[in-house]
Amino acid sequence: MRETALSAMEERGLAEHQFYLVEHTDEPHKHVHIVANLVHPETGKINNCYKDRDVLDSWANEYEKQHGIQCENRAAKYEAWEQDRAAFPDRTKKLDHREAVTTAFERSDNGRSFQAALAEEGLTLARGRRRAFVVVDQNGDVSNLSKVIDFTDGTKGRAKTAKIREHLKDVAPDDLFDADSVAQQALERGQRDVDGGDEDGGDDGQQVAEGGGSASQKRSEETPQEEPDIRPEDQAASSKAAFLKAAKAKAEDERKALEKKAVAEEQKRQAQEAATALKQRAEQQRRRWEKYQAELVQKTAASRVKWQIDELTAKQEAAQERVESLSGFWSRVFKPFQRREALEQLENVSLQLQERTTRFDADVAAFKREEPARGLEEVQREDSALKRASRAGPASSQAPPPPHALPSQPDLSAEQRKSAEKQAFLKRERGLREGREDEQDQKPDLERE
Repeated sequence: MRETALSAMEERGLAEHQFYLVEHTDEPHKHVHIVANLVHPETGKINNCYKDRDVLDSWANEYEKQHGIQCENRAAKYEAWEQDRAAFPDRTKKLDHREAVTTAFERSDNGRSFQAALAEEGLTLARGRRRAFVVVDQNGDVSNLSKVIDFTDGTKGRAKTAKIREHLKDVAPDDLFDADSVAQQALERGQRDVDGGDEDGGDDGQQVAEGGGSASQKRSEETPQEEPDIRPEDQAASSKAAFLKAAKAKAEDERKALEKKAVAEEQKRQAQEAATALKQRAEQQRRRWEKYQAELVQKTAASRVKWQIDELTAKQEAAQERVESLSGFWSRVFKPFQRREALEQLENVSLQLQERTTRFDADVAAFKREEPARGLEEVQREDSALKRASRAGPASSQAPPPPHALPSQPDLSAEQRKSAEKQAFLKRERGLREGREDEQDQKPDLERE
């Protein structure tokens, strides 16, 4: 394992670098991990590990051959590459098209004529990565256009790129085929040529076996001019048709996107209108409810003044105090007529207050029947909160609320007020009966005295 790891490091060019070799036993197969310092300890240069996957893949293929290990996928891949190299020996090295591309560029007037001139040389102008112009040859090799053009005036760098773009301004990168697809088509076309050559070779061998002469003699006698698979004008027509099809598909996608966007905007507009209408309705309901509350307070106060609730309440309290002041023994003995007069006055004031209170409660109930329909969640929540607050608070006293303040629960306050007044009335009645009984008991004593 150590020797194998050192061999891989040497193949990668890291044998003189600092590194660790770590064996892991977390998997059933034996394996090591390598941690390497890419900076050379003496020269200070950095190993950029360019195409390290391809280098190690090739090393693994040789390792498997030496040790009799078979990886079917890797073996099939390298066997196909060997066949391709044997069929096309010139593909082992990337061809240099500088002279042809530069000549076509200088002789062309614009991008279209430059594209046609490249087609005559067997080259195709395509779209590379980042929307750059590239040239693809018949072997599928891709070259950057700015790197294969050499201007005689020595233009370089950004000025060279700007000059090329100005010359090709009538050709949009989106109108060209992708470089990868063009290269793949070139490779497939070359493979078809290889397959066709093998079939022709088989036919020639069969003719030789039948005594029809050698295949080389027949090729020398008959040398038909084979037409290329795709002529430049056919390629241009195919490119135009493909461009029109792509443009049509793009327009259809844009139309669908616009329709979808329009539907989304319409839904959003409708939602905004509904939200605005709901907000306006809530505001109207709130104003109506506030107006109703203000009117209820005003009408309640006016009704209290109309039926003299506060005045009668004050008279009742004064009469009650007078009766209490005449409740002693000497007052019952020496002031019986004044005490009886005070009790009668308290009884009359209480009956009058009870009658006026009944009418006042009827007015309040009539006012409450005019309550507007609320039906909104906000108003209902506020209503519930007010009700919970009123129930959690202390019980209301027997004294009526001031005219400027409306209780949060008019029904509950009125009921409590009625109960309190009833209890007070019964208490006064008991006091009157006790007073009469005391007078009857004291009458013989007064007569005797």
